[in-house]
Formats: sequence, structure tokens, C-alpha cells
Amino acid sequence: MIIGSSYSLDPNSGVMVWGVMALPKDGIQVLGLLFHAHLLGRHVKARHFRKYEELPPLGEDANYDFNYQEYRYYQDEVRIFPGDQVTVECTYDSRTRNFTTFGGESTREEMCLAFFLYYPRMERFASVSVPQFDVISEALRRNFTKVDMYRGNLEEELLNYNWKMANVDRIEKALRFGLHETHCYFGNGVKNSVSGNCCCEAAKAFKIIVYLLEHHY
Repeated sequence: MIIGSSYSLDPNSGVMVWGVMALPKDGIQVLGLLFHAHLLGRHVKARHFRKYEELPPLGEDANYDFNYQEYRYYQDEVRIFPGDQVTVECTYDSRTRNFTTFGGESTREEMCLAFFLYYPRMERFASVSVPQFDVISEALRRNFTKVDMYRGNLEEELLNYNWKMANVDRIEKALRFGLHETHCYFGNGVKNSVSGNCCCEAAKAFKIIVYLLEHHY
């Protein structure tokens, strides 16, 4: 199983991005995991949530090094039940670069992945997420659309974006708590997509607001 994200990184800073894993209704038993990022990766963490409450992390590497990647096996297997959420967060350090870094397969690009060892086997091989376009537009104070992506305008805009004038904390917060598009790719070639909060703190806050409004009116 692969959990990951699509994103771009501004130069001279690090912005967290994350992915969400969709589970089969019967749940899975996890034996261990392997984190994967590229040259800018510094900290990777797999967070585990159940009913909006955070459980002990499924794994964390606060000193991630691209040259030292290996599977981490648990002493005790971890059960992930239906309705649980796993969020993979990556922190990057791009202060040595003066250009925008994109997500991709090259080691000069970036990734944020977690490979899980688990059973029983699922007919699914990947679950990835990306912030919605309106979230990206609002965060960067631009008017991006999917048309821009198809025409290649989005990449050009990000390459020429003035990151020195950007509020990195605001951008990170927007991406962290904004809506994401999550895509689950099944082993039979079927793709299933949903929209939602990638961060349980955001979903919990939204649930509290709705509860207060419903009970106030």
C-alpha cells in the first residue's frame, strides 16, 4: 500500500503536505512501514486517528535521510479499524534552493509516501491526496483552475511565483486544514475519489461548529 501526496514546495522553506488512506470495511493489521521522501525531506510522520481522537503515531522519523531508508517493523501489530484515518505528514527544508520544487519521480523533485506492511491483502495499491484548486488559489492569492493545470499555466505560475513575499505560515495552514481530493486506486484498475479534510483537527473543528449551529438554532 502506498500513501502519498501531490504538491509543490517553495524555495527557502519547508511546507508540510500529507495523504489520507482509505480502508476496507473489515480493517487491516499493520506489521510495519517504510517512509519515502527525496532530498529535501527532514521529518516524516504517520498519524493515526479514530473518531477524531489521535492515537499513537504509526511511525515517525524526525531525522529523515534519503540515503538511509528501511522498513520499520513493529514489536506489536497495530489494528486499523473501519473509519480510522491515517495522515502522512512530511516536513521539508528547501532553504538551499532558489527555485520552486515540484512533486515527481526525480530525486530533485519531491515525494511524501508511506509503504505499509499489512494483512489481509486488499485489491488496492494506492491512496493519494492533493489540495483542491480553490484551496491552492486562496493560499497563494491566485485564481488557479483545472484548466490552468491542463494548459501548463499552473506550473509556469508557480515557477515565477514571488515566494519572498509569501506568508509561508498562512500557506501551510491553508493546505493543512483545507479540503483535499483523495483518490483510491484499486488493483482492478478502478479509481474512487472523494473530497474531505485531510487533517482530523480540521474535521473535528468543523463538526463542533455544525453542532453548535444546530443546537443554537
